[in-house]
Amino acid sequence: MLKLHEIKMSLALTQNNRFAGATQEPSYSRENYYCSHCGEPVTLHKTPTESWFTHSESQTAEHCPLVTSKLKHLQDKHRLNTHVRSVSPIVKVTDWFCVQCRDYFIRNQKCCPECHEGIWCIPAENVTDEHHLLK
Repeated sequence: MLKLHEIKMSLALTQNNRFAGATQEPSYSRENYYCSHCGEPVTLHKTPTESWFTHSESQTAEHCPLVTSKLKHLQDKHRLNTHVRSVSPIVKVTDWFCVQCRDYFIRNQKCCPECHEGIWCIPAENVTDEHHLLK
């Protein structure tokens, strides 16, 4: 699970209240950086492919509006992904049966070619023997 002080930020403030971009700052910089949202100290991290700031301590991160907002976003995204995986795919019905006309037909629309009504039509896969006996 992601810890609060591991939330990545691309911008920070310097001691002189200047915005510092993580990608623009040199890795050898002796500058002190601060969160632009809560003012607490942040640390610059650099790898050959990525640069970012994080809160220096988890206690300060838990009160930062940016961190709590990003964490809520990640939790919402996880919850949504969980729900999406559990939803069955929508299958378009093209094979129909008109209960009134007792006839099968194939169309992209739910409208019987005989009676021109859709109210009596059901998906062909739901037809039982009782539907053939009705009248």
